[in-house]
Amino acid sequence: MPIKIPQIIAPSEVTSEVGNLVQLINALSVPAVGYAEKTDTSAATVTAAELTTGRNISVIAMTGNLGAGATLTLPTVALTVAALQAKFGAAGDVDVVGTSWLVRVARGGTGSFAWTLTTATGWGTLAGTLTVTISQWRDFLLTITSATTGTVQSIGAGDTP
Repeated sequence: MPIKIPQIIAPSEVTSEVGNLVQLINALSVPAVGYAEKTDTSAATVTAAELTTGRNISVIAMTGNLGAGATLTLPTVALTVAALQAKFGAAGDVDVVGTSWLVRVARGGTGSFAWTLTTATGWGTLAGTLTVTISQWRDFLLTITSATTGTVQSIGAGDTP
């Protein structure tokens, strides 16, 4: 009768698997679609927390009454990476490089002026149409390409009901 040798698991493997399990549980606790409302009436900055409200889609409703065109600035990539890491695991322990999600900016309020999306450090060149006019939404695909860089691509727009 052959002798069975039990498989030995290294402590680092156990730690790694526990970390993966924690990451999965944290990811599942973040809603698939998140929502943030901003009532700004002039230039505004989206916080990293607002940008990452949802695991798949983050909706940012701009409901303030614009008196002139204004910029809506994304947070830095580094702040966004930190927010994603905090949501999906212990800060700094989760690799979010390669993460992509949709951000929908919806323009409510009054006034015939538009919000224009701009970026802070790390986002690189924005691609596509960046304005969101009254009663319109625009979708942007954000992708983290490194701990300090990312891309923003406008991928569609429509009218709010």
